Amino acid sequence: MTSSTRPAADVPGSSAPGEVPTPRGRPGTVEDLTPEQAANYKRYVKKLPAKSEPVQIEILEDGGVRMSAKVPSNNIPGSYADCVKIIDRNGNTVQYVKNTYAPDSSIVHSKMK
Repeated sequence: MTSSTRPAADVPGSSAPGEVPTPRGRPGTVEDLTPEQAANYKRYVKKLPAKSEPVQIEILEDGGVRMSAKVPSNNIPGSYADCVKIIDRNGNTVQYVKNTYAPDSSIVHSKMK
C-alpha cells in the first residue's frame, strides 16, 4: 500500500479548529518501515473496521511513522473518522487520535486514545 497526498489544509503544524494536531511527513510505503514499525502497522490494520479505506503512511523527519485511515460513518452519509497512529523509530506507539468529521468536512469530535 502506498501513501497519497493530503489536502493543502493538512500541512505540518496546521489543524482544523477542535482537531488534535499530529505531525506530518513525506509519503511512504510498508517497505519503508523497520521490522518493529511493520509489526505495529500490522496490529493497527488488524484493529481497523473492515470498511476503512487503505492506510496512508508518512515517514516523519525523526524516523517515526504516521499512519492514518479514513473510516466512513455507518449512519451519516458523507461523515467519516480519520484514525491516526504515530509510532517512533523503534515501533512504539506515541500517539493515537480519532478525528470525526461531518459531511461538510468540519470537525465534529476529536479524541486521543
